[in-house]
Amino acid sequence: MSRRRAVRTLPIHRVGALAVLAALALLACRASRTPSPTPIPSPTPTRTPDALSAMDEAVFAISLDGRLIGVETLRLGEEAGALLAFAELVRADALGTTERRTVVLNEALLPLRYDLKIGARGVRSIWVAERRGEGMDVLNNNLAWFGPVLVEGVSPAPDVILEGMPSALPYALLALQDYGPKGLQGRLQVQTLDVLADLPATGALSLTVDVGRQGTVIGTIAVEGRWQDGGDPAFTMWVRPGSRALYSVEIPSYRPSVWERRWGAVWGRVPESGNGTGTILIERVSSPPDLPLPTPPVREAQRIAVTFTSHDGTRLAGTLSTPPGQGPHACVILLGPGGMMPRWDPGDAAARHGWATLSYDPRGVGESGGDYERDRPALQAMDAVAAIAMLQERPEIDSQRIVVLGIGAGGLAGALALANDSPTEGASVVAAVLASLPGPGPLFPTLPLHQISTALAPDYDWEAGEEARYAAMSVTRWQEWLFEDVDEVTLLRRRISLRSLHDLADLDLAKVLAAAKAPILLVQGGEDPWIPTGAAQALADALAASGAPVEAHLFGGLGHDLGWGSDPTALLSPEVDDVVWSWLNAAREPEGGRGQDHRRIGARGMAVLAEASAARKERDIATRTRILHPAEEGGMSTSPRPDRLLSVLRHEGLPGPVPWIELFADQPIMEEVLGYTFPAGVSADREANRARADALIAFYRRLGYDYVPVSIGSVFTRSTAAAVDTAALSKGTRNWDNSSTGMISSWADFEAYPWPDLNAIDYSPAKEMLARIPDDMGAIAMGSGGVLEWAMWLMGYETLALALYDQPDLVQAVFNRVITTLSSTCAAMLDLGGFLAYFVGDDMGHSTGTMVSPEVLRRYVFPGQERLVDIAHDHGVPFLLHTCGNLAAVMDDLIDSVGIDAKHSFEDKIAPVEDEYARYGARIALLGGVDVDLLARGTEEQVRARTRQLLDALGPSGSWCLGTGNSVANYVSVRNYLAMLDEGRAWNERLT
Repeated sequence: MSRRRAVRTLPIHRVGALAVLAALALLACRASRTPSPTPIPSPTPTRTPDALSAMDEAVFAISLDGRLIGVETLRLGEEAGALLAFAELVRADALGTTERRTVVLNEALLPLRYDLKIGARGVRSIWVAERRGEGMDVLNNNLAWFGPVLVEGVSPAPDVILEGMPSALPYALLALQDYGPKGLQGRLQVQTLDVLADLPATGALSLTVDVGRQGTVIGTIAVEGRWQDGGDPAFTMWVRPGSRALYSVEIPSYRPSVWERRWGAVWGRVPESGNGTGTILIERVSSPPDLPLPTPPVREAQRIAVTFTSHDGTRLAGTLSTPPGQGPHACVILLGPGGMMPRWDPGDAAARHGWATLSYDPRGVGESGGDYERDRPALQAMDAVAAIAMLQERPEIDSQRIVVLGIGAGGLAGALALANDSPTEGASVVAAVLASLPGPGPLFPTLPLHQISTALAPDYDWEAGEEARYAAMSVTRWQEWLFEDVDEVTLLRRRISLRSLHDLADLDLAKVLAAAKAPILLVQGGEDPWIPTGAAQALADALAASGAPVEAHLFGGLGHDLGWGSDPTALLSPEVDDVVWSWLNAAREPEGGRGQDHRRIGARGMAVLAEASAARKERDIATRTRILHPAEEGGMSTSPRPDRLLSVLRHEGLPGPVPWIELFADQPIMEEVLGYTFPAGVSADREANRARADALIAFYRRLGYDYVPVSIGSVFTRSTAAAVDTAALSKGTRNWDNSSTGMISSWADFEAYPWPDLNAIDYSPAKEMLARIPDDMGAIAMGSGGVLEWAMWLMGYETLALALYDQPDLVQAVFNRVITTLSSTCAAMLDLGGFLAYFVGDDMGHSTGTMVSPEVLRRYVFPGQERLVDIAHDHGVPFLLHTCGNLAAVMDDLIDSVGIDAKHSFEDKIAPVEDEYARYGARIALLGGVDVDLLARGTEEQVRARTRQLLDALGPSGSWCLGTGNSVANYVSVRNYLAMLDEGRAWNERLT
């Protein structure tokens, strides 16, 4: 087994307190959009000059040449003297792309940090700019590029971030300047920076006020922006001077970026004019307009939803389209360009030619399981092989006429899947069409250097020195990381995988396809700047020399996409389709039977896939941590499998034993199981902490858990009162929060409350625990409470509910401080290293709905939870959320917007875990579900029967953990609790 690659962390340049950066997340709320048929005229502007009033909750409609292309909502707040701005822009494209921008500005409105996330279907590219001294560091992690690029020390530091893509936020921040006739005498010059530029540099922008030029809203003035080199205005924006509110922006000569034009038909933002430019109009509206939805064409082909499992257990979801008639039909497997692109759907194009098609979401994208990583051809080839195997078993498909059609990254995957296949030996693929592939020779570093020279440099009009500088910051640095065998890096607080670079480093298509026996058609666009001119013919010549049956076609006038996505009723452009269908119909069918195992992809291809699979397995096992000496064994103890637990938490769907998990077990339960008492809670007594740590380890090990929970306890001061426990299974007394009056009900209370000193929080108990966990067990970091829970505990539920209407600024301030604190403890805990996951409890529901409205959750709570998820993911661990109650109204928000990896807590009278698995099991892991009421009041036989029922229903999924529906509370029957675990042990033993 190859050794584990090193993880390299580069220096992080911190700007301001962690509190400011953490508080930034609270603005990232996912506002619910109220449908409206058309954009509505701008609302009456407020007279207050306050910047918060001017921008907060502002909604903008963005159009290109009169066509609505996006709707953007802005949020604004303050924290620790900094202005915090957030914008969410939902695009009207085929992907449902969302752009999220967050900005931290100082009191002078200078940007300290700028974060941009562009994501769709589970894939997110990020751009970050962070001020350091008199300059700015800019990180570009565009997943359409080979790897991350960090440009350090861009100077002078900009006064404003102004992007190349249309967004209201940068202009709204410009509008915060005083543009009245007295405040701005003629002209203002500012330094700007475009974080989306591949080689960012600051540039001078002149702003000129035209007082006499009126906008569509009375009282607004026009502000023209011109670049330093003069010429026509780059943009004109209309601002109300008194309120400093932005009302509209016109960009007369908008040109999409080189990346948008690469797959322009899919993005839907390419101007329709012949010169490639168009007019962008950003208009403030009173409510979000409806985004146009594509009208699905009428189809004759039968469409069947299918799922299949890849070699490593990852479940993939797709669509099988078949022509009229029973078949069996020849079938084309469509492998798209990768990334966040939509599932390749050619409509009835194939059916008209009598062919079926299979298209599916790549792993980690859309409806498919697994984790998304920057395009990795070996893994995608492994998935294509699994697709072939699935098709071989379907009666409507002719197993002897399966072909592969791949473009871009899909073409690389198709080439690897075809490697060494032989139709005369019963191969599973009888032909392949591979589009937009590079030529013979090593892909890396040849291909990125070519693309810098022929795609990026001409588009940006770089001089030779600029091109060389960019190549050094990208390709040269990537080569250094490869030489150092670095598997991932941390740049500007973002962890970024480099595994795709390792996959591409030694890939040479001429060598991969040299022994191919199935016919290959190579197609290339004559105007493609992304691959070398004549690449298809050069690769065809190299393959023909080795005896491979190959043909190449060049299509002048077409670019890299070859018309992909431009016509919902075609594969590619019409001229390409004509050649492809003619060639496919003439392709030689395989002779003889199915022959050898149809899952194989040949020696070369399998070697590549085996190496990738082994490396992944080794990395997973290496994640198991901590690790010093074995604890006492006995009872139900089985050999821990933290790697198996991690696989389930990652929702990998691999077959195997079912692990168990709990939010917590009350101390009386643990003491009854162990037969002795031990110190309660985390304290300042180190010896007491050690004794408690050893007891926790003994409990979790004895009962067969794969992990030990690690916590620092509560970090907030909380007011509770002891009262008699009146439950039917009373345990004497319990501590209760006062739901009517909490500790904070006014601004005076807020100022007087003893907020935690983030620099004084003691993490030594967690370090002590980590140091004592046996070497074959893992550790799960437990959060210090939930965002909503702490706000309710600090304010009291009734006070919070009333304050949402009477004192929303106080509510926001409380949430700000809670999120800041929880984000700080989350990052500090995970910085200790060695954790499998981060587990947070945040109860948000009751039996019939959410505790507060979904809108309140989206505005105040979910942004903080999303920040915790981002921190966990930046540390490479899944985020587990425990939350009680009926959350049907917001589960999609938690999965798609917040980004949780697993959900814990299920109650049979609300929704049994089986029902929730049917709804959400394809997207996240589900944890626990044996109802606590049954465990407390049921018989042992009832508990055993219910546990077996859940194990049989959910155990084979590979994405469910056995456990209680909530926790092992002190009123749970220990006998029933142990019976539940015993059934899990027996079920797992039957697997072996």
